[in-house]
Amino acid sequence: MKIKTLSIALGSLLLSACTSTVGVWDDRDEILNELANRCAEHSETYTSATPTIDTGSRAVLTIVQRQCAVKSQYRNIRANHKDVEQFFAMHNDLSNEEVAERLASNPEMQAKFNQYTAAQDKIFSENLELAIQLGVQAAEVGLLYAENAQQIAILEAAAILNNAIEDSEENNTAIAAKEMKERVDLIAESNNLILAEKRFIDDMKAADAAIKERMDG
Repeated sequence: MKIKTLSIALGSLLLSACTSTVGVWDDRDEILNELANRCAEHSETYTSATPTIDTGSRAVLTIVQRQCAVKSQYRNIRANHKDVEQFFAMHNDLSNEEVAERLASNPEMQAKFNQYTAAQDKIFSENLELAIQLGVQAAEVGLLYAENAQQIAILEAAAILNNAIEDSEENNTAIAAKEMKERVDLIAESNNLILAEKRFIDDMKAADAAIKERMDG
């Protein structure tokens, strides 16, 4: 397994995170509960296989730990703003501008929504920082491999040989690869939820701006 595979995997993750079609309010609590269970299962340790794979495993483990922490903060914000969630769920058959009008006519709910978006802005910033870190991690791993290719190749060959000698259906290399795949999927799904939330808030701000522009015109 070449190190560039990790860079490709992380790049694919960023692309998949940009194509989320997750609804903001549909089954969100159920999805968050399921992700929390997977975070508990996949954010503790990794299976050691070869030097190259271990470097990738450590990088992905660090990223999934950070993503799960951000996801947990996001979950807490939603839990603390259930009235905002109920408001939008109740009006999910209306257009964004119609919802924005209902929101503007309810000062108390507008204030709560403003508090909600302010809290989420911190999550969005952390999510962006994490996305940048994904690229940094991939670059660092690639540089490590480039500078130590011969030594890594020797150690990797020895580790693969040891794995091959083991009489098991699934050796450490296969287990480590499976772990990384599961973690990349978990990172992408958690990231998608937060990106869907950001798009929703951006759409609501755009709808509010469109209404104000018509009124001013």
